[in-house]
Amino acid sequence: MRAAFVNTTLEDPKRGSVDKAGGRFWYRRAADLAGLAWMISSIPGAVAYSKMPGSADHTEDADKLFRLRYVSSSAALALFLFYLILLRYYRNRVEWLDKRAVDWTCTILSIATIVPIYRLCVIHNRTSILNVLPSTPPLYPPGSLTTTASKATFYIFH
Repeated sequence: MRAAFVNTTLEDPKRGSVDKAGGRFWYRRAADLAGLAWMISSIPGAVAYSKMPGSADHTEDADKLFRLRYVSSSAALALFLFYLILLRYYRNRVEWLDKRAVDWTCTILSIATIVPIYRLCVIHNRTSILNVLPSTPPLYPPGSLTTTASKATFYIFH
């Protein structure tokens, strides 16, 4: 999208546009900030997964892991929706903007929102047993998402 927005500021005699260096500068800075904004969701997720190995034995660590995953998924969903709304808003308001590029980006963003929505829907499930190895009888408590259907759903959405 950065290229699509920056291209609207370049001079092109064929289409009658003039050079807009100031607009180009601000489009590039906005794209840089958008890239940094993804760290809002990436950093809590990375911290959460670094805490994962010891969380099975300590309730406090498991709760912290839960909260960090929730923050990461919520931030990702919020950013997806923010970008989607922003692109739809500017689609017809920026002269010479490639509308196909905006439409494709919006389509990809719409599809990508499925992952954080799914995570937020299932993240509240808690279980007292983390045994995922086969055993007799199965030690899969309700809500553990270890059934075949639950695993298939997980892999479809991820």
